[in-house]
Amino acid sequence: MININLNPRRVTRFLLIVFFLFLVAHLAAVLLKYKLMPDSNYAERFDLFWDFDREGNLPTFFNTILLFLSAQTFLLIAISSSHSKFYFKSYWYVLSVVFLFLSIDEFTGIHEGLIYYVPKFLGVGGTGIWKFAWIIPYGILAILFGLYSIKFLLSLERKFQIGYVISGCLYVIGAVGIEAIGGVIYERNNDSVTFEYIFYLLTLEESLEMLALILLLNYNFKFLLTNQKGIIEKIQ
Repeated sequence: MININLNPRRVTRFLLIVFFLFLVAHLAAVLLKYKLMPDSNYAERFDLFWDFDREGNLPTFFNTILLFLSAQTFLLIAISSSHSKFYFKSYWYVLSVVFLFLSIDEFTGIHEGLIYYVPKFLGVGGTGIWKFAWIIPYGILAILFGLYSIKFLLSLERKFQIGYVISGCLYVIGAVGIEAIGGVIYERNNDSVTFEYIFYLLTLEESLEMLALILLLNYNFKFLLTNQKGIIEKIQ
């Protein structure tokens, strides 16, 4: 028999501890590279593994895992859903697909390519708040998906409404809002990465994303526990 035996509080606490350790390592790496040991190969290697601004390192892998876990928990919730209407039943599956794509994007950097291609082929972005032009298509999709989600959110218990709205807003603020501000600052610094840019702005951006996902998973785990019987019956 399949049995879901987890404590959302303990899982959330564990994920928060891991995030905090990564945050400390990131801040230490940035300080070493830009302030304390700017010419050290050791500082460069340490930064390569722990800097939130780097791709394909441990923090990126952790963020990818958070997104992938979100996709999988949404899939389990979809399996357990008792809704008969297509919109409500399919919504959980849509969420699972969206977060699966985001996890792949996080690990492979699909959106990074749009920084070049959006201005080149669409003639928009590439300067000011649109410096990192990937936020244009992703931002539009986020708005459309938010509108699509209103009816669904209103059907949930109030605690889940609040939890999902807060986690979603935190994630979009970090991924799109802070990124837009970062584009302005990056451009003012002649398209160069500075200590202040990474230590303050990028740290805030990535932290908001990870904390939003941890909060989201907390509510997903709680939702799974409330639907444990339905999940077991439908998986068996």
